[in-house]
Amino acid sequence: MKMHVTRMRSTSKETCLAYGRECNDDEEQEEEEEEEGRRERIIETEMETLISATLAVGRKKDTTDHSRRERRMRLQRLTLVTLMVSLFLLGSLGSMTTTRWQWTRRQSVPVVSSPHMDNGLEVSTADKPSMVDIPAPMPESTTVVAEAKAKPKARHWLPEQVLEQYKAQHSVDVLRSEAVTQDPALGTERKFIVGHYYCPDRAGNFLHDFADALLMAMLSNRTLVWKFADDQNYSPATNRKADCDKIMEMASWIPAWDEWRARYRLPEPLIITSRKYVKQYSGEGRFVPRDHSVVYSNHPVLRPHLIHHLSDPTEIWLGDVLLEQERAYTFASQLFGFENSSSYAKNMVPSLYEKGNAFLYGMLLRHSVVFKQDLINSIQPYVIEDRSPQKHQIIGIHSRHVGATNDGSHVDKEMTCLDGILEFHSRQIQHPWSESVRHCTLLVMSDRSATLDAIKVQGTQRNCSVVFLDHQEETSGANKYDMEHGPFAGAGFFRDWMMVAQAQAGFIHFHERSSSALVYESSTYDNIVDGIIDSPVPRCSIPKRGEPTFFNM
Repeated sequence: MKMHVTRMRSTSKETCLAYGRECNDDEEQEEEEEEEGRRERIIETEMETLISATLAVGRKKDTTDHSRRERRMRLQRLTLVTLMVSLFLLGSLGSMTTTRWQWTRRQSVPVVSSPHMDNGLEVSTADKPSMVDIPAPMPESTTVVAEAKAKPKARHWLPEQVLEQYKAQHSVDVLRSEAVTQDPALGTERKFIVGHYYCPDRAGNFLHDFADALLMAMLSNRTLVWKFADDQNYSPATNRKADCDKIMEMASWIPAWDEWRARYRLPEPLIITSRKYVKQYSGEGRFVPRDHSVVYSNHPVLRPHLIHHLSDPTEIWLGDVLLEQERAYTFASQLFGFENSSSYAKNMVPSLYEKGNAFLYGMLLRHSVVFKQDLINSIQPYVIEDRSPQKHQIIGIHSRHVGATNDGSHVDKEMTCLDGILEFHSRQIQHPWSESVRHCTLLVMSDRSATLDAIKVQGTQRNCSVVFLDHQEETSGANKYDMEHGPFAGAGFFRDWMMVAQAQAGFIHFHERSSSALVYESSTYDNIVDGIIDSPVPRCSIPKRGEPTFFNM
């Protein structure tokens, strides 16, 4: 006697959608059907065994006076109970197995080539996917939107895969595991880059210094270690570590220079910060001796137009802060010497820059800088819960002024930018913003109180809500306008940064301001990984002279 048990199950497509994944219908359906068949065969075998045993019991000689009819009825009842128990077990087993399979698939790791450290981190560009259908791990730095919603990212972009592979070879956990099995007195074969940072003053320059150091560490396969400030460029009056620690810290995966320098008795870093040094040695094709284990990455040396004796800075909106794709490789290869491992960096660079410059630097910043919880809590009233393009046109404005004589009351160029961005969205017939009239919200940060007031008036006239933080002036006195963020310098800039980075419809800024870059890069990265947009945020740059210039429009 053979019994077949069937049950209804949801399609693999429905299962995928329930867990926010894209599906390969044929492959996943085949997997599920094969697993289902295996479970059914197990249950059928168990049921046949149970029923055979039951029949055997019924065939035993009956030593009592019960009739054959009573024995048959008892056998039927036992068979029915056995069938019901088996059906229950089948449903439970199927449910448990399906859940376990779904969890395993969600926790799978993207396949990226990862050779031994001596050969460097190599990512093949042949047939490389633009994304993998698994949720990406959240960056250690807590963004405003991530803190408010705690929503996992739906995709894992290729630049993030490269960064995760780098972490797998160079994180503090890896160093600690090596230290357990190695005698620190013998040193280490690792090579290091010391990335330093400052805060809160001039955060745009110094945090980009650190992002550049991380980029160079990835391209040269060196271990990045962090250090607060250095002896040459330290400004204790505006950049005290105690003040910075109240605002942010480096991500926990990044080793600290002070700790590992002492453990491995590392030599002094080779400091390559002066322009004189760069010009003096630029003709040699390499700045760092291969056998030098520690270098000190700093801002001036990461100016490709100086290194390559170019008359103009790189064609990037920040001018001399960021490294574009081609010069990033050229500079890294000259600085560290890639003659014997050129494929390593050549393959990695296109992968890192797959989503553009702003996405790359936004990723480097988000995976390096961790905002303190008190700072995050302070801007919670300004968090926009739903940043969907179907609901809002959210436009960020960073109005930055140079010189104490400019009170910031004139915002004509900011409004020219705003009108251009609004007109751009109104023309996009096929764009999500054009399907219906969206509410316009302006998120504004500035170093002048008069600017905030003027934009509020002008923005309201354009049917936009105007939002800016309720700052208490943190810097006072005659020189308060000399600070980078005016009277709101210090923690005020970081609060503004987190708030304005929610913009997804446009960003307005002054030309070549690294502080504006922090906001724009974070906004582009956050919006793309959150699935809100799929390309860099449109922006408008206001020059010192002349008319504004529009990008990504």
